[in-house]
Amino acid sequence: MVAAWPNVLFKKHQKEIPHFHLNVVSQTIAVSVLLPVSFLIEDPLSVEWGLRNTAALLYLAIPGTAVVWTVYFWLYKHLKVTQISTIALIPPIIAVIIGWQLLGEQFTPRMLVGAVLILTGVLFVNYRQSRPAVVETTL
Repeated sequence: MVAAWPNVLFKKHQKEIPHFHLNVVSQTIAVSVLLPVSFLIEDPLSVEWGLRNTAALLYLAIPGTAVVWTVYFWLYKHLKVTQISTIALIPPIIAVIIGWQLLGEQFTPRMLVGAVLILTGVLFVNYRQSRPAVVETTL
């Protein structure tokens, strides 16, 4: 219920608030909360700001967060809330495949079965909602 509530609110007010503004506000709130907490929990001087770490941070910040969330909020204009909620299930599958291909991480048959089950569920939800409802008439 807690996770579904923002989705319903965004869908309801999508015409009043542009999707880009939703993204800017949500990212600003996230940074405002998470940055001070990170300084309290971690030692900021312990981070090694080499090319690899800086590139990883920029990747996570720009395409991994800003672009993805902009697309996510844009989808509210074009999909139903239940369809949007299934989108969050796809990135872990992509991450596992990228880790396997680029970093040589283990990809087990169990992971494959899990990915197939998740994708089947996502396709089932989206297929059932994309079909027009059958209306029975009596003569």
